[in-house]
Amino acid sequence: MVTWNWTEEEKILVADLKDDLGWRPFRKTTAGVAELSALLRSTSAYYPFEGRPETFRNENGVALKAENLQYWHPSRTGKGTRPSVSEIPIVEAFLLDRDRMKRVAAEIRLRLEEGLRLEEAVSNESDPLVIEAAQEGGLKAVVSYRRERDPNLREAKLKSVRAEDRPIACEVCTFDFEKTYGDRGRGYIEVHHVTPLHVSGVVQTRLEDLVLLCSNCHRMIHRSGWLRPEELKDMVRE
Repeated sequence: MVTWNWTEEEKILVADLKDDLGWRPFRKTTAGVAELSALLRSTSAYYPFEGRPETFRNENGVALKAENLQYWHPSRTGKGTRPSVSEIPIVEAFLLDRDRMKRVAAEIRLRLEEGLRLEEAVSNESDPLVIEAAQEGGLKAVVSYRRERDPNLREAKLKSVRAEDRPIACEVCTFDFEKTYGDRGRGYIEVHHVTPLHVSGVVQTRLEDLVLLCSNCHRMIHRSGWLRPEELKDMVRE
């Protein structure tokens, strides 16, 4: 059963529109909403046309998703209705590296538009295998993005840990990449902000605001809400 959940790429496009408008509240009649709605409704890159509800990605839906994203932005005023925490990484990515996320959004839009042109080009082909190959190989817009931190800040954090004669290991579960993977894992760890940027906004980060986490613990901290490292540590079973 199709649930029609918003994909990461779709949410990035909505966030990009929000960013273009200065992260101010807007409605379905706001400039750009109808255009984005038309683009998302005209492509089968993420969902097939068959079975879609009439309201699929309409102007109201785009506007609502935009307000869900705005909930996690520092510019938000008032409490509002708390949306899904799945919106947090996208908003935070725009806060951390706006220029890069604008490039990601432009790439997504370009791939969707190229996909639509490809659909049109093969629509008159009599050989169904040609159409199937085009749909399989050209219409999926797969874009990845990373929430990048200042690399100098990361290195400063690692240097401070080494200076205290502490291992480069997860501060929640103590996993040490070097002990498990040898030279390949030496010096590898993920660095996490204790206070999420969607709460603090863009701030001057101190080393004590950062903790070292393994990949698993990092994912668990972000899953279904934002836990503090000590809260997750209490959940780790012996």
